[in-house]
Amino acid sequence: MPVTLIAILSLLRLTAQAQASVDDGVRAMLRGDYRTAATVFRPLSEGPDADPAAQFLLAVLHLSGQGGASGQGNACSLFTRVATSTHLLAQPAMEIADAMREEMGPGGMLLCRSDPSARPIPASFTLGPGHRVDILDSSIVVTYNGIEKRTANDLPPGWIPLPTRYTPVDVMRPTPGRRHFLHTNAWWRDPLNGPSVWRLGWMVSEVVGADLLPVTGDPSVMTSTDEKPPAGVDLDRLFRLFVNTAGDIEWNVGTGDAVRRGIIAPREPK
Repeated sequence: MPVTLIAILSLLRLTAQAQASVDDGVRAMLRGDYRTAATVFRPLSEGPDADPAAQFLLAVLHLSGQGGASGQGNACSLFTRVATSTHLLAQPAMEIADAMREEMGPGGMLLCRSDPSARPIPASFTLGPGHRVDILDSSIVVTYNGIEKRTANDLPPGWIPLPTRYTPVDVMRPTPGRRHFLHTNAWWRDPLNGPSVWRLGWMVSEVVGADLLPVTGDPSVMTSTDEKPPAGVDLDRLFRLFVNTAGDIEWNVGTGDAVRRGIIAPREPK
């Protein structure tokens, strides 16, 4: 897919006519400061008055994984939204989006949509002295003894996030200590099974030192056919993380006879 060539040509055409704020992002891209460029383009890409040029260039950053942005779904969603505009980039955006949908196959229907990307709900958790996690607008920042690591946290288009939850678990093996887990939940509409089917996704990550490591998850813990995702779901009852009688960390997801279980492997603490 000739994304790089299209992006370069677009930059050359935009520099003479873009608004000053978009032009700031273009200059940041040209000097290789992709994180600043993403910071400039992101707010300009949202809302009813979104700038198609900013959307296109942010999509390029998503596709290349630059500037803290990532994800084919987010990139394709932005290209699709540009394609519905009257901007000079509408045609190349439509060609890229069509190529991405074909490449992704059936999954393209779920990810490559014109819905605006959701933003995670901000939160902060103190795990211990010099150890904290900050859920920001588009990233998760883990700080550990002065070391800071940032992970992209862009949700797929159309997803509705729920608050991130933190669960500390005290273990006795391999050595006594405390392990730290983050639960991420979001509702998403499943167009493959009808326009009114909502599914609740779940993911658990572990914070180990300054690293954020994926553990397990499920894209469809429960479903709803309501017009909007149901409010007031008891997440503490739906998802549990605890030390079982064998001394292992066990996860449970679901309720009643539909509960699924798994074990999280022991890990040497940092």
